[in-house]
Amino acid sequence: MDANVSDFFNNETESSNVEKKLLETNNITNIEFLHNNACKAENTIVCGTRGWICETGNDERGEILPPDIKMQKREAGRLEKSILSGFDLAEEFDEIVVFLHYPPIYSYEENEYILEVLEKYAIKRVFSGHIHSSGMNKAFIGERYGIRFYMVTADSIDFTPILVQC
Repeated sequence: MDANVSDFFNNETESSNVEKKLLETNNITNIEFLHNNACKAENTIVCGTRGWICETGNDERGEILPPDIKMQKREAGRLEKSILSGFDLAEEFDEIVVFLHYPPIYSYEENEYILEVLEKYAIKRVFSGHIHSSGMNKAFIGERYGIRFYMVTADSIDFTPILVQC
């Protein structure tokens, strides 16, 4: 990535402007980016954020290290903003679904901050990616805490798009 472009991605507002300019320059009108907000597609409200899994590992007691806790809390805050924005768009019978880059449950690790937000707002379906190849068997797929978790990386779904609908 060009150094000048990567500098913009340190600031969400500037990042959003770069993305908008990219779409405008290429006359793309049917893509929306989520930045602490939501979008509506028919009777589905799409919310999301990047999420986070532990990148720095755990300490000798198995505890998550502070840099990862900071990222998990930040992403949970972003998810909550997105969901609240979704409630502003929702009408009766609309469903709010969440898309995360990182799965909130992976191997023995659960992102308690993200899961807390999902439970607080009674989110029923979460779609995530990031995990490929041999790591896919560690990503949780199924129902837990009243939430159905899906893995939608291209190789996990045999490169066949899935329809997300209410």
